[in-house]
Amino acid sequence: MPRGGSWLLCASTTILVVLSLVVSGYPQGPRLAVCLEANPSISAVEFEALGDYINKHSSILTGARVCSPEDVMYAQTVTNTCIDDDISIGQMRELARILNVDHLIIFRVVCWGTNISFRPERSLLLLATTVFIRFLHNPMAFLLNPAVTLFGLDKRATVTICATVYSSSGKAEFGVAVTHTDCPVLSMLSADPLVAARKAVDKTLYQLAATL
Repeated sequence: MPRGGSWLLCASTTILVVLSLVVSGYPQGPRLAVCLEANPSISAVEFEALGDYINKHSSILTGARVCSPEDVMYAQTVTNTCIDDDISIGQMRELARILNVDHLIIFRVVCWGTNISFRPERSLLLLATTVFIRFLHNPMAFLLNPAVTLFGLDKRATVTICATVYSSSGKAEFGVAVTHTDCPVLSMLSADPLVAARKAVDKTLYQLAATL
């Protein structure tokens, strides 16, 4: 057991090790500011949910230090700037200066929608079951007729996300566009553009993480 001054050395070493582990648990990469550009095809609830998702996962998947949404909003207010397609290089540079970031990333929703079609092959199994039940003169066959049609309906939620990376000087460096389609088995009940958008954001961030 350490005695005298040696216990102090052991305690100091332990504290340094713990601090190094704590610090290593936080993102140590470049400092980023991320922003989701408004889109009229997205509802306010979906827009807020997607924006929160982008802010949280930008840090997790890229390992970067990401400014809070409040800081980004404050910077836009101070500079009287709205992040949209008409933003200038000077405005982007001023935002980067106030936020003290290495890069600004603007996410844009290029495509957001659902498409419903009928795929007969998906109804074949249920149709065969219906024929078999009818053959047995089972009254349940009448209940399965609407289910055959419903099972053949195919709903696809497709979203395309475009992310443009700007340097601290305000110039666009590169862009990434990713499309994802959400089409689960019971797609008429559960296909969701927001789910597709989140998957597209994750794919985008994985590509950005390899470049930043």
